[in-house]
Amino acid sequence: MRVNLVEAARRAYNSVIRGTITKVDDNHLMQQVDIEGVSGEKMTGIERFHQYGFVSNVQPEQQQTEQQGSGAGGLGSGSGATTGKGKSAECVVLCVNGNRSHPIVIMVDDRRYRLQGLKSGEVALFDDQQQQVHITRDGVFASVPHDKTINWRIMPPDDGGSSRDGSGGAQQQQDGQKPQATKKAYASHTLDKDGFTVNHPGKIVHNIIDDQGNVKYSMTLDNSGGFTGNFKDVQWNQTP
Repeated sequence: MRVNLVEAARRAYNSVIRGTITKVDDNHLMQQVDIEGVSGEKMTGIERFHQYGFVSNVQPEQQQTEQQGSGAGGLGSGSGATTGKGKSAECVVLCVNGNRSHPIVIMVDDRRYRLQGLKSGEVALFDDQQQQVHITRDGVFASVPHDKTINWRIMPPDDGGSSRDGSGGAQQQQDGQKPQATKKAYASHTLDKDGFTVNHPGKIVHNIIDDQGNVKYSMTLDNSGGFTGNFKDVQWNQTP
C-alpha cells in the first residue's frame, strides 16, 4: 500500500516523543517503564533498551511540592522550570514506524543527579548517592560517601560449575542474571572509612622489597579468618 504525503507526515510527527518516567518495573528480561509525554499523554509498560553491559533503575519522580513553575506536564524541567531541577527522570521514546502502539524508550537521563564538570574525553559511572567511578585524564577514581564501602569480590561457581561465558558444557541457563551484591563471596576485599578487610579461603602474601630485591616486610593472610587492618593504627611516612 502506497503511503500518501499526509500519512507520511503524521508518522514522522508521531515517531519521537519526549517525556518523563513515572514508574519502573525492573522484573522483566527487558525493563519496562511508564511515561508521561507532552500534554499529559500517558504510556504504560514500554520496553526500555539499555546499552549492553550497562543497566540502571532510575529514582521515582518527586512530588511537585519541591518545584515551582515546572511548565507543561510531561516535560520535566526542560520546559520553563525556574529551579534548574527536574522532578523525574526524562526519556526519549521512539515509536516504530510512527505507530503510537509500538513505543520503545531509547534514552534516559536525570538532571537531578547528572555528574557535571567532566573534562573532554572523560567518562564516569554515577548514581543518586554520589557514588562514582570516574575515568579522568590522570587515572581512574572509584569513590563513595563516608558511610558506604567499596567491595572487590570473587564469587563461587554457579550451579553449572563454570563461568557464564556460554562455552561450558552445563550452560543450560535462563536469560538474564541477578546482582551478585547480596550473595556470599568466595574471597573479598572491602574498604570503608575505618579500615580494610581481606577475607580469603587460601593464603595471600604481601611483600615489600628494596631495590636489590630483598624482602623488607612481609604480611601473610591465611584461611584462619583473614586479616583486618585498621587505618587508625597506621602511620603513613612519605619518602622524598
